[in-house]
Amino acid sequence: MQRRVFNVLTSWKFDAAIGSVILLNAICVGIDQQFKVQNRSPDDHHVRALYIAEQCFLIVYIVELAMRFLALGPQCVHDHWVKFDCLLVGMGILNNWFLETLVFASGDDGLGPIMVLRMGRLLRLARTVRLLVKFQVLWMLVRGLLTSAGTMVYTLLLLFIILYIFGCLGFELITSNPKVHQDDAFAGIVQDWFVDLPRIMLTLLQFVCLDSVGGIYRPLIEMEPYLSIYFVGIILVVPIVLMNLVTAVIVNGAIEQAESDREAMAVHEEQRRQRMVRELRKIFTNLDDDGSGKVSQEEIMNIGDKDKQLLTRVTNMSNPLDIFMALDVNNEGELDITTFCNGIWEVAISKVPIEVKRMEVQVNEIFRILKEMRQEQTKLLTESGGVAKQQAHIVKELWISQAAFRAETAERL
Repeated sequence: MQRRVFNVLTSWKFDAAIGSVILLNAICVGIDQQFKVQNRSPDDHHVRALYIAEQCFLIVYIVELAMRFLALGPQCVHDHWVKFDCLLVGMGILNNWFLETLVFASGDDGLGPIMVLRMGRLLRLARTVRLLVKFQVLWMLVRGLLTSAGTMVYTLLLLFIILYIFGCLGFELITSNPKVHQDDAFAGIVQDWFVDLPRIMLTLLQFVCLDSVGGIYRPLIEMEPYLSIYFVGIILVVPIVLMNLVTAVIVNGAIEQAESDREAMAVHEEQRRQRMVRELRKIFTNLDDDGSGKVSQEEIMNIGDKDKQLLTRVTNMSNPLDIFMALDVNNEGELDITTFCNGIWEVAISKVPIEVKRMEVQVNEIFRILKEMRQEQTKLLTESGGVAKQQAHIVKELWISQAAFRAETAERL
């Protein structure tokens, strides 16, 4: 029972179903808020349907949490997402089954109970965070945003410092300008945008995104041309240099996070391989009836239903004999445990059929044989070259000996 529940929890279909429930719940939260804006009566059939749907969602979350405790036991609370689920389910039970009943039954319109009730309703939106982890690409984007949180905080701090410095400069150059008392147009612009330091910083905040700033700096520059240095400095430092610098830092952080993700994926893939190899070793042990350390065609045909289902899911082949023939590249009629486990694992991580993997193994085997033949041929050629040199040396020695013999014979005569 526990194993079956664990298989259900780890299946992609279950994740898709829970993700759909969370998405529907988030949509219902928005519809509920819209109904409150419209002041719909609790007796309205749409409001009642929404209330029933909310109770159904809560029941689904309770069942899911119970399945996790059943499959993983008490140690599942070490997972932060399970703790998050416990908090949401507890707040949901408190809000849906106790607070709403008590508030509406007592008719208390006090601020305290109503605010607690609203906070409980707002916590329903927190369930949408769980939706993010159900989709890998979406979660990668959110995680990239979270890893950039520190950068954004320091960016805000640096932006505040820069705006404060330019605000003080603006106060001296614009707000305290003698022309405020001489030109009504200049004084009007100062009154609207540069009346004090907080208003100046708020005005300069528009320069971050260049939000309709032309109507601010252009009249001032026409009246006081030297202010062009001030406003050009703001535009260069804030929206151009600072924002591009922040973008570069965030992109660099994203690259580092991607590298970390690749390392994490490699570790996850290795853990997955080890789990599958353990399961395949169990299957091999079950198939090896005679304990010879090898599996024959007759033994694999006697495979159990559970083991057969696992092999079918991994290899997409329903006939165990076809799997055996695909792995038995050398046609030996037997498979050892290494060939069996490694062959099926490579098929599991590959997107090509097992027949293609068999052809790949055969091609590699042919390449290995050809390489050995070439090495033997090179060795033979080397050895034959040595023999030829020896023969030439012997012939030379014989010729020299013959010439010496003839010379000696001629002297004696």
